[in-house]
Amino acid sequence: MRHGGVQPCTHHRCRKSAAEQVRRLQQLEDPPHPGHLCRRCLVLHSASGWWKDEVEPFAAQWETLSRAAGAKKTAFLLGDFNSEADVRGEGYDLVLRSGWQDTYRLAQQRDEGYTVVQAIDGWRDAPDAAAKKRIDQIWCSQAIAVKSTRVVFNGLQEPQVSDHAGVLIEL
Repeated sequence: MRHGGVQPCTHHRCRKSAAEQVRRLQQLEDPPHPGHLCRRCLVLHSASGWWKDEVEPFAAQWETLSRAAGAKKTAFLLGDFNSEADVRGEGYDLVLRSGWQDTYRLAQQRDEGYTVVQAIDGWRDAPDAAAKKRIDQIWCSQAIAVKSTRVVFNGLQEPQVSDHAGVLIEL
């Protein structure tokens, strides 16, 4: 993306490390401001490790990534955070305590928000493997007005294209 975004590989088998994502993030320069209608922001798509990941635990990844992304005036971090929104004391709560805003919670209109509705790879051995989960999220570095959020590509309005559905927000 030319205007301040970066999209590192986020497939779970070839996920870039948090350090690699930050290195790429730091290489970005603020785009020239073409006019008063342009809003500068950073959009970074990411896939994070699990809370108790032995190689790259979520907390270490989050600290590195949020520090670099949070240096931008407005930043959006989105993707598979592998951290359930309704599980307390783990990744979701860490992100909230870091001052980032969950756009789902900010939205005036929202659906159920579940992006995983069946057992999927990486979660099959969990006691709640078949439970609905909201692990794909869009976070913003500051509180913003969000008109709506909805799950997309989940087989209801659009075809299902992955074991994770997408998230769409309207600002």
